[in-house]
Amino acid sequence: MTVVLGMLAGCQTVEEAGEAEAQTVCAQGGYGPGRPYHDYCVRSLKPMAMQLEQQRRSAMISNGAAAIAAGIDPKTPKVTCIQQGAVTRCY
Repeated sequence: MTVVLGMLAGCQTVEEAGEAEAQTVCAQGGYGPGRPYHDYCVRSLKPMAMQLEQQRRSAMISNGAAAIAAGIDPKTPKVTCIQQGAVTRCY
């Protein structure tokens, strides 16, 4: 499990990925580095960006585990359902 987490997102921690996403969103909104309110924008958005990154990583692990589980027991039905938030997809 630790190995999988280390491989995600180019070995970025959740905090680093959240920081990068907040920087990108702030720059797209006109608050890039060196602009007024840049630091405030990044500080404000970083916690939400980190939470979204953690959810994305958890979903990747769940989807991978579901794919492995589907391949372990070939007698299982060919339909696999994966729930992502309020959406359930069946393949």
